[in-house]
Amino acid sequence: MQDGHDISWQGRQLCSADFVERELGEWAVVVGGDNAEPMLLLAACAGAQVLVHEATYTREALHKVGPAPMHSCAADVAAMAQKAAVPNLVLTHFSPRHQDEGGQAELAAEAGAVYEGRLFLAQDLAVYTLDRPGHLTQQGSEQA
Repeated sequence: MQDGHDISWQGRQLCSADFVERELGEWAVVVGGDNAEPMLLLAACAGAQVLVHEATYTREALHKVGPAPMHSCAADVAAMAQKAAVPNLVLTHFSPRHQDEGGQAELAAEAGAVYEGRLFLAQDLAVYTLDRPGHLTQQGSEQA
């Protein structure tokens, strides 16, 4: 049946097309880190279902720190993901100032203000699933 052949089974004719999905689709995941210019990944993100990218700072914190550390802010990463039409965004590599609940909320709010897709803030040892239609979910999370 996997080769497209119909078979007889227990007196019934089984049609391969009813059981085998030929076109599984293609998925692409782009991973970026320590990148002060997320727009450099715009072309690479075209057609991707997931972008995993560092968002070390909020824009306010990035302005205080300056360009030397070569990190991104959540708003810039989210704006690029929105422009590239990436449906799932996972932000990671957070500054210690954004590790607590308040800092995480600031990052999520900043990214959510410009990004309309499914937004996740990475957590250590988190497990994600990308289904056939391209929807990302985090196992054990209320976010669906």
